[in-house]
Amino acid sequence: MDWDLLHASLKFWDREDHVFRFNLDEICPTIEDFLAILGADSSLPTVIPTLQNSYTSSMGKLFNPPTTIILRIEDIVWSGFADMRISTLIPQLLDGKSLVPIVIVETMNGLDAMYRGETDIFRRSPLLLQVWLMDRLALIVPPTMTVYEPKHYLMRNLVRQDLVSMEDYLVDMCRRSCNHIRWSCPWWKNGMPILRACGRDHVSLFGLGHTSFYRGD
Repeated sequence: MDWDLLHASLKFWDREDHVFRFNLDEICPTIEDFLAILGADSSLPTVIPTLQNSYTSSMGKLFNPPTTIILRIEDIVWSGFADMRISTLIPQLLDGKSLVPIVIVETMNGLDAMYRGETDIFRRSPLLLQVWLMDRLALIVPPTMTVYEPKHYLMRNLVRQDLVSMEDYLVDMCRRSCNHIRWSCPWWKNGMPILRACGRDHVSLFGLGHTSFYRGD
């Protein structure tokens, strides 16, 4: 993990519009981007989270552990090390539904929480966010293989070997213009993204506990 890159990018996160803003230019992760990075099937229906007062029963249905074990798991969860709300999604995942939209929502909600100073930990999927940033900021060379798959990511070389600290990334990001952003990643083959919902200027998505949004334009 490149934590220096992630912490530097947080300085450019706009929690009002859910975009990274580099001077006058804005970029934001989309469902299509994350699906492409993961190599996931874009035609799958999305899991729908279910809010409950307690998740003990849903955990019990999944694993049938003793009640004392479930209560201990809940203690761990509320300490911040896990999230039992995911237990309501597992049956849907077993039915072949996609988790990707929730991953992007929870990742953005995590950025919001860090921006507000509520936590100092990147939540949900900082690795996906890093991979997305590396491509969008052209910090990694384009792939050369004809058929690109997620496993090929590790074969690509860094463009900038001199970015070795958070301060280096901050200076680089402050200097970025539209010419230093990779607006298109053809190897993702994700087509045109959905930029707004019907009658709205944004895309709304369900999270585990809160909805979120992004504006793709």
